[in-house]
Amino acid sequence: MCLISKLRFPRKALRDIECFKVLYKNGDEYFTPYMDTVVNVNEPLKAKGWSISIIPYEKARGYIHTYSSLNVARASIMVLDDPSVVIFKCIIPKGTKYHISAYYTEYCSKQIKFISQIPSYEIHNIH
Repeated sequence: MCLISKLRFPRKALRDIECFKVLYKNGDEYFTPYMDTVVNVNEPLKAKGWSISIIPYEKARGYIHTYSSLNVARASIMVLDDPSVVIFKCIIPKGTKYHISAYYTEYCSKQIKFISQIPSYEIHNIH
């Protein structure tokens, strides 16, 4: 997954920023959709590896990708059509480096904290 940022260099979160993370669930384990990384939702998730920019404003590996709203996260999973997909409400903690997409729909950051899993009925009940 790549994100096209409005800025070349990351911002630093001045406060906790609410976001939403899509994961796959298999039994009691959670995985990231694109990198297939095992995630412990009871601990902060920190980006691993070098932060890679394919071109100055396109951010790829070395960041954790999230969505800026539940509606955007819902829209992203509609194409997956997979019952093992779940969405978590998260925060990008104050002080964390992050980028926001050019359309303000996604973030990529160096860390997130999981707050709570969105109930299935809220994911699939689009108003």
